Amino acid sequence: MAVSEQEKQYILTRELPEGTKAEYFCILPDEHDRLTQSAHEKRLTIDDDGRLEQIPIEMWREHVRKTHAIRSGERVRRFFESIDGGVAEAASRVCVGHWLDFEDL
Repeated sequence: MAVSEQEKQYILTRELPEGTKAEYFCILPDEHDRLTQSAHEKRLTIDDDGRLEQIPIEMWREHVRKTHAIRSGERVRRFFESIDGGVAEAASRVCVGHWLDFEDL
């Protein structure tokens, strides 16, 4: 699932871009923490407020790749929630499931 430039900046800095609201984005609850952990492992500079101003493109691509199934599931759940909670949950699980190993299903 693609991540817009505004979503990327919000994930990196925890600051909403001007003119946006948090509900505009489908950010995972632990998204910044996941990315910060990866940054620590790669010894990237993180400021005192936990912000990453810049990130190597390869690392960003890997983060998006690793989180795309969960992100897709959350977006699908959010879309269908007001229509039918059961459909929202089932569709979300399908999205997340396509990333799991067959043995884990």
